[in-house]
Amino acid sequence: MDTYRIIEDLRSYLIKSETNRVKNLTDKIIEENCRINHQPSDGFVYMGDYFKKSDLGLGKPQFISLHPDLYDRAGLIYKANERIERETRKICQALQTMIGECTSFDQIRNCLPDSLAALVPVVQKLPRTEPMEAVLTPRALKAYGKVSVTIDVYMATHLIF
Repeated sequence: MDTYRIIEDLRSYLIKSETNRVKNLTDKIIEENCRINHQPSDGFVYMGDYFKKSDLGLGKPQFISLHPDLYDRAGLIYKANERIERETRKICQALQTMIGECTSFDQIRNCLPDSLAALVPVVQKLPRTEPMEAVLTPRALKAYGKVSVTIDVYMATHLIF
């Protein structure tokens, strides 16, 4: 049972819209930075992290210094990336606690909320045979409770963006 693949696919889906939104903001800052500095660039460095164009092809990217007028906007992107990383680690940990010990697709189906089960092709058409609360351990229920709102927010971003 490859629960790792299921968790990774769920993680990728959940953060896709938010990641794309942040990439678009990054692209706008790169364009603005090039305009202000009067030179072309593939990105910039901020707080030790490299921010590059989302459509950057192969080859060695060219980075220029970030103009001070753009520090605040870059800071927001930096914080958004940190938040996404932090939240996805928590979500993956909770999902591992919830389905990591499952030995069948029926068990996985019963351990996932309907919103997430609908995203997993191998379980989306399986009927729930037991409520989540009956099959998850107290530890798994607590882990899910800590991230359920965050999961719902990421799910909602697909409707908004």
